[in-house]
Amino acid sequence: MDEEKSKVNKVKFVGSNNGFTIRKNGLVDLKIECDGSQLARVLMLLQYANDVFAVCAKTPDGNVVLGKEFSFKSLGIDRDGETKIALESDKDSVSLSSIENVYKMSELVTFVFYQRENAD
Repeated sequence: MDEEKSKVNKVKFVGSNNGFTIRKNGLVDLKIECDGSQLARVLMLLQYANDVFAVCAKTPDGNVVLGKEFSFKSLGIDRDGETKIALESDKDSVSLSSIENVYKMSELVTFVFYQRENAD
């Protein structure tokens, strides 16, 4: 029974895609911004530090997987609780078309982070 509870570990919060970069070395940087109302949820992401995780986005068109092997690059919080999150992944482990579609949206998106079960 304890195994069933620990199988899926996810964190959800509302934010906006603040752009992405594809570097020459094949790494992709994804940036997300959240306002202060999401701070408590964003802080739950710290449990994924030093691990890899999947990132999905719930959009008006449905759920899309942005990538399955992201890791933290940075997380910053200003005095108003607004958060800037930078994630990093290999270009082969992300869906660039999904990231581009979410980037084009001007509205807020619900991001869902799933911790990988076998991240060894």
